[in-house]
Order: sequence, then C-alpha cells, then structure tokens
Amino acid sequence: MNAVVSAYLLRENTIKSRVNQLANLTVILAEHTLQTIYSAKIALDSIEDVLRVSNIQTEQDYRKFAGQQQQFDLLQEKTKSNPIIDVATFVGKDGEIINFSRSYPPPKINLADRDYFQWLSTHDDSDAFFSLPVQNKGNGKWVFYLAKRVSGSKNQFLGVILVGVSVEVFSNLYERICSSLGNGSSVTLYRKDQRLLTRWPFVDNMIGKRGVYRHQRVIFG
Repeated sequence: MNAVVSAYLLRENTIKSRVNQLANLTVILAEHTLQTIYSAKIALDSIEDVLRVSNIQTEQDYRKFAGQQQQFDLLQEKTKSNPIIDVATFVGKDGEIINFSRSYPPPKINLADRDYFQWLSTHDDSDAFFSLPVQNKGNGKWVFYLAKRVSGSKNQFLGVILVGVSVEVFSNLYERICSSLGNGSSVTLYRKDQRLLTRWPFVDNMIGKRGVYRHQRVIFG
C-alpha cells in the first residue's frame, strides 16, 4: 500500500510540475511575441511619421515622395536596424510596389490580392492590420505583415505602408525553447481569429488555417 501511495504522489507531483512548466513557458512565449510585434509596429509607425511630416495631400504627392532614393534608404535603415523586419515597403493605390527595402528601383510586384491591401483600400482604418502569413513574392519566405493605410487630405486611399516579419523569428525561438518538451510536442502562434501564423515544428499546409489543436498556444492581435 505504501508503495502504491508513493507512486501516486510521485505521479501527481510530476503532473503538477509539468503544468507549472507549461504555464511558465506560455508566459515567456507571450512576452516574446508582444515584444516582437511591438518592435515591428514601432518601425511601421516611424515610417508613417515620415509621411505625416511630409504633408502628403494627393496620390501624385505620395508616389513622388515614396519613389525617391531617399525613401529607399529609409526603408533599408528600418530593416538593417531591426533584425526582425524582413522587408519594409511603400505600396501604391493600385497595389504596385513603389519602393521597398530590398532593391532600388523595385521589381514589378503587385500586392492588390493581399488581405491587408484589400481591407485597407476599402476601409478608412487608422489601425495597423495584421495579415495572414504569405510566401513573400520577393524571396519566397513565409512572412506576415503589419500594414497601415496611407490617406490623402480628403481621406482618399493613396496606398499602404508595411513591414514584414518572417515567421522564422517565432518558429526558430519555439524550437530552441521547446525542443526539450518531448516527442509530439508543438507550439503555435495564432491570430485572434484562430488562424495559425506559425508553429513548431513548421508545417507549410497548416499556415493560415483556422482551427484548435492540442498543443501549446500563443494568441495575439
């Protein structure tokens, strides 16, 4: 009987220890997520500040301003000074990239099919839009975007500014922290609508899907 009781108590203590470990891990992952998103949003806001002081009134003003070499230098500075930023971009009202941090002048890429563009082009929304992950049209990496609407003097839609964050920023951290959890363990990052932004182990065909899975979860947005 004593052996049975001891074994039961050991099992209960092990379960309690495991629960505490997972609770602490959730806090760590949530803090990292918030800090990363905050850092990306600061970069996006700083680009918006440059636009604001430039007194952009019309589409012509915006395209002329955004297409300059000086703005390419600005976008490059944002990505070089913040390692989590994969790309920073000025987008026109037609979805065409006007300028971005990877090359100047930019290649011909149209982003009108992206969720952030479709939302911001039809909604006078001043908040940052958190996109679903997509494979970047520039380099093929899985990236999700923080985007803001650019409006003219009459609140007309002029385009979008955005910064991209590679999902590897999160999945690599999850692997480093959580690989000791044991076989079958996984960690996921969801948007608040339950769409999956990234996970470890990484599975391509799960990205962007909605669902609830039995694993460690972090939700933001």
